[in-house]
Amino acid sequence: MIAAIANHLNYDIYNVELTIVNNNDDLRKLLIQTTSMSVIVIEDIDCSLDLTGDRRSKKKNRSYRRNEDDSKRIVVFTTNHVDRVDPALIRRGRMDMHIEMSYCGFEAFRTLAKNYLGIDAHQLFGAVEELLKEVDITPADVAECLMTAKNAGSEEDASLEYLIEELKRKREEAKASAEANAAKTDNDQAVQEDDGEQKSEDSGEEDEDSESSEESDDE
Repeated sequence: MIAAIANHLNYDIYNVELTIVNNNDDLRKLLIQTTSMSVIVIEDIDCSLDLTGDRRSKKKNRSYRRNEDDSKRIVVFTTNHVDRVDPALIRRGRMDMHIEMSYCGFEAFRTLAKNYLGIDAHQLFGAVEELLKEVDITPADVAECLMTAKNAGSEEDASLEYLIEELKRKREEAKASAEANAAKTDNDQAVQEDDGEQKSEDSGEEDEDSESSEESDDE
């Protein structure tokens, strides 16, 4: 998606590592190195910095960021754990859009194919569509497949065939994982049943021992 935004607007992309930012001066130095028309990407914001510290210092950083935004910069934050991010940072007005990225569907794939391969339709689209119904894969993984094949000098056919092979591989991995999990579940159930039977046998033996003991006492 980030690449699509940059391609559509003809913007540059910069990945910013916040772990090396200790104060406003560090942030300023990083932003100065970016062009005015750019997409600034801060990945895994929940892991990039301490979001529970002094809010006053964060307000200074955010204030500077708003000033920089006047030069047509777009700042994109990513996270896999939005619940770990300070609500004050992601509330409406601070981050203008919240987009949840789900698994890649066929329409999303067509957009990626248009952006990376420059095609709207292809005879292999049908095979990709069918596989996407069976395989959970993120748009980022699909984009990586297309970029990898394209960077290797592959044409449209080869790029799509590369993606199809990757989808088939993931389908087989998912199938093998499901079978392994099912086998493990069956094995766990069998072990529990064996334990239950063993306990029942032990209990029966204890009852027999108790009865024998009582008979011995009576004698």
